Amino acid sequence: MVEFLLKNNANVNAVDFLNRSALILAVTLGEKDIVVLLLQQHNIDVFSRDAHGKTAEDYAIETQNKVILRLISEYIREKTSEELSINSDPAKPCLHMCQYGIVQMSQYSRENNEEMNVEVKE
Repeated sequence: MVEFLLKNNANVNAVDFLNRSALILAVTLGEKDIVVLLLQQHNIDVFSRDAHGKTAEDYAIETQNKVILRLISEYIREKTSEELSINSDPAKPCLHMCQYGIVQMSQYSRENNEEMNVEVKE
């Protein structure tokens, strides 16, 4: 069913009434094959949060599903390294992570090539 929907241009990031994406649902149900299929979609948002503030990665950790956690972690690592190699602006990956609440950037000036002060949020 998921393959059919994706082939017919379904919104891979659509959410239900609890703001759960297909990726979050696949992770919570332990559906590795569906997780793999969803991660192959170019516009998948692995950082989306549900009504409880949790991401698919959070649920993989919570359910102790090491296989799915590894898949999501590798996807994030690959996408982050692609962004680092494509972007000439060193702040862009940090700004992206700030947007999703992963890190907090206190100061940065692109014009003066200042050093970035980045702190991981807990």
